[in-house]
Parts: sequence; C-alpha cells; structure tokens
Amino acid sequence: IFSFQESSFLAGYLAIKKRKTKKIGFIGGVDMPALRNYLCGYIKGAKYADSDADVLYDFIGNDFHAWSDPDKAYAITLNQIKKNADVIFPAAGASTLGALKAADESKIFSIGVDTNQNHLYPNSILTSVMVRGDHAAYRALMASSRGIWRDQMKVMGLQEKGVALAFDKYNEPHIDEALKRELQNLEADIILKKIDLPEYTFTNECVVNGVKIF
Repeated sequence: IFSFQESSFLAGYLAIKKRKTKKIGFIGGVDMPALRNYLCGYIKGAKYADSDADVLYDFIGNDFHAWSDPDKAYAITLNQIKKNADVIFPAAGASTLGALKAADESKIFSIGVDTNQNHLYPNSILTSVMVRGDHAAYRALMASSRGIWRDQMKVMGLQEKGVALAFDKYNEPHIDEALKRELQNLEADIILKKIDLPEYTFTNECVVNGVKIF
C-alpha cells in the first residue's frame, strides 16, 4: 500500500503557502478509507502551515461512476471556489480533469494526482501528488529475483519513493527555492517520524492537533 497521507501532507502545506484566503479545497472520488487517508494528510499539512486553515471537502459519488465524472467534479470545484477556496486538490481518477479545468478557468491553483499532471495547466497546477507504481513494481521484481520476497503487507511512502510531489519546468515558476527547501525539510521530518502521520486505513480516525476531524 502507498502512504498517501505523507505526500498529501506536503500538498496541503504547499496549498496554504500559496493561497490568498484561509480556505483550500479537496475533492475525492468515492468516500473510502484510501481517500480519507489522502484527505487527512492534506488537512494536517494545511494546519501545519497555518493552524487557522480551513479545508473544504466533498466526494463525487458512491460508486465507480464517481471516478469518471469530470462534469460533476467541475461543478463541485466551482462550488468550493464560491465558498472562497482558492487551491483545489482533486483525488478522483479521471474526474480529476474536470476539477483541474475549473480551477484553471477560475484562475486559481490546483494540484494534480496519481501521475505528473503539471503540464496539463502549467499556469494553475502547483504540483502533482504522484503514486509511483513503477517504483513499487521494480522493488517487487528485485525482491523476487533475489529470492527475498515475503508475503506480507508492504508500505511505500516518501522514504521508499512510493509517493512524491512532482517538480519540473511547468511548476517551477510557482515554487521558489525557499519554499522548495521548506518542502524538502518537511519530507525529511516525515521520513524521520518527527511529524506524526498514521495511516487512516489503519486507525479509522483523523486527529489534527488533538482534535478529531472525522
């Protein structure tokens, strides 16, 4: 499994550092533990940057159609923008594209997901929260070829390069060197367990600064 909460923490921190209001938004595909894990990390990162930060969140639907409904994601994004959210992070499969489009047309920042989507809207996408399935496959194949594969749960986070934020020529104008160093330092602190980011899929609760969010 991938430690989504680690990369989304960095995304939440970055979102608050680039926002104009106190509000940012999150849009999930289906309300499920893995997406709650994304959301919890995002909220924690936002609150780490500013304890007064407010994160609006919505889920598109309750079945597989939610992952392929960009029109609904577009509408939800516009609704969050009306409520003053000025950075949007959609984690919603193909529906994500609708949210990214709405953010770009509204001239606010957004954050891509799963793969590097920075190139889609270089004027508005801050970064992308990537899931490195290629690294997971490589590690599995290497373990198998060396005869050290074991049948147990394997967790890949920032340290194992299973998750990451995307930095390239497309988002370079949005993130100066000082802010990039802040993110790198936070990544190191997460790897060293100086920042507590338990898996929601294990705990079934999201606690931020001693307060249970959900």
